Amino acid sequence: MTGEEHIQTEAKAALTGKLNQLGYKPLPERVSKDRIKFVADNGDTREVILCFLNLDKSRSVHINQRDFDYTLRPDLLVLLTVYMNDINPVLYLVPSMVFTTPDNIFLVNEQPGALRHFSTWQIKVFTNAIETLSHYTLDAVNEL
Repeated sequence: MTGEEHIQTEAKAALTGKLNQLGYKPLPERVSKDRIKFVADNGDTREVILCFLNLDKSRSVHINQRDFDYTLRPDLLVLLTVYMNDINPVLYLVPSMVFTTPDNIFLVNEQPGALRHFSTWQIKVFTNAIETLSHYTLDAVNEL
């Protein structure tokens, strides 16, 4: 198992553990390799997009809007795992609704007409973004 595969496995396990604490269980069938769906005992569901950002290679992640019918949903969350050489990964659980009010961290890249399938939501990570992102650390999440 490569270092990146290990980080991905650990991030999924941490996410599952946190959502179990909040009363959610993963559904047995996978939505896709980069998405997991969870359900609570009351039938409430959450879908989590798994994003991994190696800061040695990039400073942002892009999520294709087409995969979600170009629509943000309250039940849609992003697990952003940020890592780089020589530091422990940091996990953020970000509600997708942050993209309804874009800023310099959470961006919406809309494309017109025939290029709409290239539209993305983007999360940028930089020094000044850490304070805002810290509100979404997985450890800090107490409710969904």
